[in-house]
Amino acid sequence: MTHCAGYHAAAVARGTSVAALGVDGEPHGPVAEGVRELITLPEERSGLERLDFGRCAVTPDPEHGTFTAVLKVPGPVVGGVRLDGFDGRWRVRHGLVVTAVVIPAPTSERVG
Repeated sequence: MTHCAGYHAAAVARGTSVAALGVDGEPHGPVAEGVRELITLPEERSGLERLDFGRCAVTPDPEHGTFTAVLKVPGPVVGGVRLDGFDGRWRVRHGLVVTAVVIPAPTSERVG
């Protein structure tokens, strides 16, 4: 589920078909001054200053509106297999950046 000014979205899927599902929508532009202070606690802000964004490499494909993310740290185990990355879709329209990711359930868990 995601929401921001002018945009609300939710995604659902059968657990037998999808291991993980994510959507996000954010205004396309810089974060307004003072927003970080409104949405984080002081202890979270000190952590943000040290946050390592090198844990995932994202490669966008603007021509197709897709991206590939490669995890630089051990990912979660899905159906007995460690996830080392994922693919997703993105769009920039109407002043928003919207992304979606679907991680299919392992084949043995899917129902036909």
